[in-house]
Amino acid sequence: MKNVINRAIMAKKKFILTLALAIVSSVWTMSKAMCQVDACTCLFEDPPVAISGILQLVPLPCPESTEDIPCPPCLTIALNANEQLYYLNGLNDNLNALLDTLVYPVNATVTGHVYTAREEGLAIRVLDISLHASLPSLCDTWNVLEVDGVTCGGCEVYRTMKYCLTTDTIIGSTHYVKLMKGNAYEGALREGNNRDIYFIPSGSTHEYLLYDFNAQVGDKLTNLWVGDTIKSATIIEIEPTTPRTFVLSVEYYQSGYLDTTTVAWIEGVGSLAGPTGRPGFIIPNSRAYSVLCAYKNGEQIYVSEMGAEYGCEHDQTPEPTDTIPLYSYTGDDPGSSTVDPVDPNQVVATLQGDQLTIRENMGVDITYSLQTNAPAQTPAQHRAPQNDTFRNEVTIQITESGEYMLQLTNPSWSYTIVGKFTYVAEGIERVESSDSGVRKILRDGRIIIRRGEELYTLTGEQIQ
Repeated sequence: MKNVINRAIMAKKKFILTLALAIVSSVWTMSKAMCQVDACTCLFEDPPVAISGILQLVPLPCPESTEDIPCPPCLTIALNANEQLYYLNGLNDNLNALLDTLVYPVNATVTGHVYTAREEGLAIRVLDISLHASLPSLCDTWNVLEVDGVTCGGCEVYRTMKYCLTTDTIIGSTHYVKLMKGNAYEGALREGNNRDIYFIPSGSTHEYLLYDFNAQVGDKLTNLWVGDTIKSATIIEIEPTTPRTFVLSVEYYQSGYLDTTTVAWIEGVGSLAGPTGRPGFIIPNSRAYSVLCAYKNGEQIYVSEMGAEYGCEHDQTPEPTDTIPLYSYTGDDPGSSTVDPVDPNQVVATLQGDQLTIRENMGVDITYSLQTNAPAQTPAQHRAPQNDTFRNEVTIQITESGEYMLQLTNPSWSYTIVGKFTYVAEGIERVESSDSGVRKILRDGRIIIRRGEELYTLTGEQIQ
């Protein structure tokens, strides 16, 4: 009797397992050894999107699996875009045949409709797949840090731009690979027979030598692109780093004169400033460039020192900077004397957060005095104004909210430079020459109107 009961229990479990697999089979279809989510029957109103990333094989998501109802023993294909997985589904026979021929991982752009697939996460009903071509001796993806305003002193803007080799293209009768910077076409690259890489910049039809990773010390290279076209370059050193570093002495013309400098290549990665060198090489600009990380077939193969410090993606915008109006006056009272705006090419005062910075371009010693009618709880600061002498630049930290007067003097001047402002937490309030009692405050990126002790939004809503 016990054996009969056991056989009945086993038969029941086998029936449940068979039923479960039948249910799973109705949800999943097979493409050879890989599972694939059935196409969504949704009606999509939004246009399809194109997402670039890495096609890779991942375990089939199966959140409802149990001991008696296991997950199907197969893998599925997902697009990994910035660590977000999109499970592919709705593939037609042609796309299935394409995916069956690939060696994963592989760079690609998938076009389709994205939606949430039950509990598994995001899925994409695929309309098209565009494979990214690559070059044997060069990476296919670079994260490059661009820094705007490198000479502005505290107002730099950091952003990470992604360069990526995408699809094949034919120029003339020669095969190239497109290089994209974000969504912008940068040019086309090809590889020769000796680990030599060639580049046609966007808007040009001329092909330049970009890299030669089999070059030897003493080799002279012409028709070379380093961010711009140059006269020539000579390999002066090959450092035995991993990967190797090529150091080049570069000759170029600037304003009609021949000049020299050095640049460096990282073997298989390229220029330290990006895959096609430093933009504005001949005519410098206020930007700096540095490769943070580089990849090939989805695998990170290089991290620079800045990448180790900032990470492979770094974006940072400084706090808003307000320029304080400065006026020069003669006499003891600026309200009754001749008042003229100060030339910003001579002296500039700015407030960024709680940092007051004064810059002078006259090359003289200037004495500053900073006074405030600070509130009653900070009478000491009111009685002891800050003052000192500086040349070129000085930065002063503002520690208390209140109305401030900045005075700048020099023994040889017949005038005094004055600037007035009111500092509040996370903002600056400009003091206009008006007796209306109404002032504008910039706080958390919003303009707020102050009337006496009351605060209003621009639409007139009272918030204090």
